[in-house]
Amino acid sequence: MIWCIFAILAGFFVSLSDALNKKYLSSFDYPYMVIARTLGSFPFLFPIFIFLTYKYNGLNYFSFPFITDVSLLLLLEILATILYMKGIKLSPLSLTIPFLSFTPVFIILTGYLILGEKISVEGTLGIILVVVGSYFINFPSIKEGGLAPIKAIKKEKGSFLLLQVAFIYSITSVLGKKGIILSNPIWFASFYFSILGLTSTLVI
Repeated sequence: MIWCIFAILAGFFVSLSDALNKKYLSSFDYPYMVIARTLGSFPFLFPIFIFLTYKYNGLNYFSFPFITDVSLLLLLEILATILYMKGIKLSPLSLTIPFLSFTPVFIILTGYLILGEKISVEGTLGIILVVVGSYFINFPSIKEGGLAPIKAIKKEKGSFLLLQVAFIYSITSVLGKKGIILSNPIWFASFYFSILGLTSTLVI
C-alpha cells in the first residue's frame, strides 16, 4: 500500500506547485513558470542521477529504443508544460485543473496503442471513480455551479488548454512507463526530470 501513499503525496505536491506557480509567477510570461516547474528539481535530482548511473551502470540503458522513447517523451512533455502554464495563467485553477482528471480516461486508449495494455472492467470502474473523485476535489463553488469547468471550455481558453494537456499526459505517462521498463525506475526518475529541466530551459 506504500504506492498509495506516494500517489497521494505526489498529487498533493503537484497541486501545491500549481498554486504557488500561479500566485507568485503568473504576473510574468509563461516561460518563467515553465522553467520554475521543470528546472527547480535539477539541483536535487542531478547528483542522484550521477550516483545511480555509477551504481547501476546506467550508460547501458541508452539503447536505441530508450533514446527514441525519451526524445518523444521530452518533446511532448515540454509542449504539455507550456500549455499547462499558459492555461493556469489565463484562467482560474477551479476551471482548469479539473480537466486533468480526464488523463486516466485517455490512458485506456494510449496504454493499449503504445504498450498493448488492456484495462479490465474493474480497472475501468476504478478510473471512472478517480475521474469523478478528482473532479469533486477541485469542485467549484456553489455560486459557480458544478458544471462550471465543463461550460468554461467555450469561454475560458485556459480550460481548453488543460484538456489538451490531459490528452498529452495520457501519452507521456505511457511513454514514461516504457522508459522505466527499458531502464530502472529510480534511475529513470532522476535522469528524466534532470534532462527535462535542462531541455525546457534551452527550448524556452
